[in-house]
Amino acid sequence: MNFFVSKAFEILEKDLNLTKAISNGMPGMLTYNNDTSNFIFECVLPIKEIPKKQPTQSKIVILEATPMLIFNFYGPYQHLFSAYDKIRKYL
Repeated sequence: MNFFVSKAFEILEKDLNLTKAISNGMPGMLTYNNDTSNFIFECVLPIKEIPKKQPTQSKIVILEATPMLIFNFYGPYQHLFSAYDKIRKYL
């Protein structure tokens, strides 16, 4: 799984350089499950403004401002399920 996440961020970095976009915040990742056989995620890289040139391997998406929950998990992947449980209970 680390390989796929690393590869996704590598693609984002290449497209950032290609489009000459300016990073504007910390990179992040949206995860939708913790199934190691079919892990579903998106890597994100905030940018300052929409670049004139479009990326070749990634997609620019505008997220509207909205209340959200940010939960940073620090620990081994095999314990990620406990973080999801805490989030579900909190929500």
